[in-house]
Amino acid sequence: MDINPNSVKICRLRLWIELLKNAYYTEETKFKELETLPNIDINIKCGNSLISRFALDADLSKALKSIKYNINQYKGFVHDYKNAHDKELKRGLEQIINSIKNDFRVEISSNSKEIKDLNKWKGELINLTMQTDLFEKTPKEKKDYDLEVKKLTEKISKQEALIEDIKATPYTVMLLNGV
Repeated sequence: MDINPNSVKICRLRLWIELLKNAYYTEETKFKELETLPNIDINIKCGNSLISRFALDADLSKALKSIKYNINQYKGFVHDYKNAHDKELKRGLEQIINSIKNDFRVEISSNSKEIKDLNKWKGELINLTMQTDLFEKTPKEKKDYDLEVKKLTEKISKQEALIEDIKATPYTVMLLNGV
């Protein structure tokens, strides 16, 4: 795993070259056809392996209830994918694996600290702006009010940008066996 997409491409290329150097003809084909090379794409990812969106001790039970598969089934799909020789079977397994990852990320992200903070600050802003005053504010109160609204608005904007950045980053769910 590497954060630089070009490094990932170079890694794939170098691994393929190594596989080709050690490829050989099999006796089953009377030494006429090369052995099928393994699919290495599932093991090479672009992302940041040094950070995690989720704590290692996070409670994943809520996320797993919404997914119709459990961790062991997921690991089985990954194992079957790595060892499958039929392209159609591999495509099907890849779709299942990707759907599990996407469902898992959606469920966890709604419980993340970033989302909770954003919702809290939005609630504070709504409470602040929806309040009606019986009396007109003094210039100092008006200035303090405007400053507070501005601070909350900036915090919300930064948090929304952070959340979008997290969603856009090509993470791999490392908690699920590194795949």
